[in-house]
Amino acid sequence: SKYELVSNGVDETQISVLPMGVTIPKVAVQKTKEKTPTLIYVGRLTKAKGIEDALDLASPEFSLWVVGNGDTDYLTRLKKKIEERGLSGNVQLYGFVSDEKKFDLMARAHILIAPSYKEGWGLTPIEAGSVGTPTVAYDVDGLRDSVLHNKSGLLVPPSVSKLSHAALRLINDRALHRRLQKGALLRSKEFSWDKTARAALDVLRHAL
Repeated sequence: SKYELVSNGVDETQISVLPMGVTIPKVAVQKTKEKTPTLIYVGRLTKAKGIEDALDLASPEFSLWVVGNGDTDYLTRLKKKIEERGLSGNVQLYGFVSDEKKFDLMARAHILIAPSYKEGWGLTPIEAGSVGTPTVAYDVDGLRDSVLHNKSGLLVPPSVSKLSHAALRLINDRALHRRLQKGALLRSKEFSWDKTARAALDVLRHAL
């Protein structure tokens, strides 16, 4: 990402960043949302990715689907936290799944939760948007590049309370949810490997 290049000492004025390519399975389609308000977290299970913040959103009123793997010891700690809070019936840990299963779950969930404290590029909000699921994310580098605030999702300062408030707002405001669903779908259409390839060729032609 442009952020990573600048962090590594590259002059920002000299950067021409190619658009991100996204691979969407042909079977990925929008689906009817779950009857119970459902949040989904997709990513590596690490503290930096914010999985613990996502778990703090779990409650009897929400279902939380967690897709991704992590270190065995850390995963054990997460499972213990879920059990101690009496949320085993509300949190489902899927572990690693196929792309087809991932997109199926994202399509059926109401909101993608992206609580990473730092991202090179927020890929999952684009993937979720392709099946009509908006994102609530932390307003940090990488995520603010992929999530358009109040258009394809909601961005909030890194805080569990603000993350929870935004998720509740989106669940309770159906008109807002529908609008962000449409915006997320439109945002996802801006990214493809064909577009990336064309941009790369343009850069090469310019360089030559």
